[in-house]
Amino acid sequence: MKKNLLLLFFFALLLTACGPAVSATPDPGAQVIPGEAGATPGAGLVTIVADAGIKSVRVLAAPVSGADELGQVLPGARGALLGYDASGEWLLVEFSNVTGWIPIQMAQLTTDY
Repeated sequence: MKKNLLLLFFFALLLTACGPAVSATPDPGAQVIPGEAGATPGAGLVTIVADAGIKSVRVLAAPVSGADELGQVLPGARGALLGYDASGEWLLVEFSNVTGWIPIQMAQLTTDY
């Protein structure tokens, strides 16, 4: 009986040792996409800043200025704050017609805390 338990233990140990290695290093090519993991959760409302020179704010597919444009929102538009990126410079927002990323300086925040 002890021999069988010992064999079973070593077999389980061997299977564990031969499994795939787990990496904690993130993929540098990964892109944050609205609706997927990657944004730090946030709660509250976003109002697009109504500065004299701003005609509209581009809503982007990723938190980088060169990302694809998903739509535009007008100054004064209100939407939901879904989260923000790790740098704190981009907000993940949802308006009635589009969900995506905007620069934080283009918005006035009202949080639910």
